[in-house]
Amino acid sequence: MLTRTCLDPDLGDAPERREPLAKIWTRMISGEYAIVGHGETESHCCLELRRQERQQRILLTREQVRITEEVLVGRPQKSLAIDLKVSASTVSSNAARGLQSLGLSGCASRAPLGVVIAAASHRLKQRHGMPGWSARVVETQGGLEVRMSRPDPLLRPFLSAVEFEIVQLVLTGISHEEIAARRGRSERTVANQLHSIYAKLEVSGRFQLVHLAVALANSRKLQPRPSEKPVLPLLDPARSLLKMCASQIRFHAPLLDLLCMTARLEPSGLSAVSL
Repeated sequence: MLTRTCLDPDLGDAPERREPLAKIWTRMISGEYAIVGHGETESHCCLELRRQERQQRILLTREQVRITEEVLVGRPQKSLAIDLKVSASTVSSNAARGLQSLGLSGCASRAPLGVVIAAASHRLKQRHGMPGWSARVVETQGGLEVRMSRPDPLLRPFLSAVEFEIVQLVLTGISHEEIAARRGRSERTVANQLHSIYAKLEVSGRFQLVHLAVALANSRKLQPRPSEKPVLPLLDPARSLLKMCASQIRFHAPLLDLLCMTARLEPSGLSAVSL
């Protein structure tokens, strides 16, 4: 069973290293490591991975790997089914098997934030030659602990203090009931607050909220050179950037299209971001 855990803020005395998340994802999706825990602090999210014996591994076909990755980065399953010329139920069952191979249960929309970031990083490198993100990795007995910075602080300027606190809880993947219990409020109150937050950020739910946070973290590189016209010419550049990201996520294959679009807008492209 997947447990909630997180690295100690100081990482103790254990030696750590920087490693591309794309590389870590490859080891996860191949079955070498399974996710046995995840957790979040105010500034970081982390994954606890356990090395799998060969007989324990769930091996995936190339198509199952692709489906798992694309579903995790926000590709609508119906759209993916049309591209692959298979039924929506085939996409759904293959995505479920892919999540199972990672040590996850349930649907992709409830996947830990760190898993979405890792999958997106690998997809960017594989399809577009972009380096993606890196993470801090600690070797443990029988596994790895992987830590990356949370992307959601860039949502703070658009929300009240209470709303941002709720967003941070939502992104951890906990239920409305758990959020209500932590905040000492009713589930109806939490549901109403979330409805207001989603409307303000122009997203439809947690899954789009995850991708909006990750996209904004990447888009911080969108700063035009002095000799160039601003990419975002409106009076409020931050709000303009939020609306652009939200629009991309609602109407296109969410994360990959947005990240590639922002990379084209910035001449220097998408360099490695330490998360």
